[in-house]
Amino acid sequence: MSQIQSFSRLSAILTMDNTQFLRGTEVASKKLAAFSAKATTFGANITRSLGVGFALAGTAAVKTAADFNRAQATLGAIVGKNTAAFGELNEQARELGRTTIFTATSVAQAQLEISKLGFNAERTKDVIKSSADIAAVFGSTITDVGKTIAATVNQFGLEAKDSGDVADIMAVAFRDSALDVSKFAQSMKNVGPTAKATGLDLKKTTALLAVLANNAVDCSLGGTKLRSTLSDLAKQFPDAAAGLKKLENGTLSYAELVELLNKRAALVGAIFQDQGDAIEEMEKKLDKAKGTTGELAGELEDELFYNVE
Repeated sequence: MSQIQSFSRLSAILTMDNTQFLRGTEVASKKLAAFSAKATTFGANITRSLGVGFALAGTAAVKTAADFNRAQATLGAIVGKNTAAFGELNEQARELGRTTIFTATSVAQAQLEISKLGFNAERTKDVIKSSADIAAVFGSTITDVGKTIAATVNQFGLEAKDSGDVADIMAVAFRDSALDVSKFAQSMKNVGPTAKATGLDLKKTTALLAVLANNAVDCSLGGTKLRSTLSDLAKQFPDAAAGLKKLENGTLSYAELVELLNKRAALVGAIFQDQGDAIEEMEKKLDKAKGTTGELAGELEDELFYNVE
């Protein structure tokens, strides 16, 4: 009797309406198939994206290597590819590429530009070291800083070995005035040779440009007007320095300034009349400039290291 009841219960279960169950199974199967298709597509897209990314990275690496080799080849043609000097420049480029924010390629390109300005390999290395420090501290390219240092050395008839002193003067000027690499380079391009010809040294010229920059005189305009001022003063005094001293004493009226200088230079004369103390103060700072580039670079490195920690 009990066996019959069990059989009847089993029959009832097997003959129940299973339509809902089958429908649920069908829906689940479709969702699983859709998920599988999406997963396959996603995987393909990821693979494709990674492939493109690695390809672009590889292309960039090849281009960087090519740019470095091109700069090195041209540099080798200038200094002699099989010389010890070339090997030292090559090593410097790689070393700075490893230890600074600059790439070996950018260093090599800077070395090339400085070599074109007549610097031998030893002096080029000196300029590059100072350039890397100034560019890192004040936010410029190593090539722009290097070319500015080298050009300034040439404009004032200095020796290549003086490039470190030039860099220190630039560092003080950039730290303590509105001058920067671009403004300094443009101004010196316009006034540097005239300043030297009229008896001014680099420190005095830099102090004058710094004061003009602090008085919102555009860098290009400042260099041009200072050149005009020095030319006018040199015509009436033994040298421009003697005429500037008269201006900086602050005893001339504007009418006397216009008479002493041409109208275009009178603006500069008026600023120097009023800012004699500021010029003197900047000159004192520049007199103590030696070693400033290295100090500022060291402070930056310490700050970065502290922040990373």
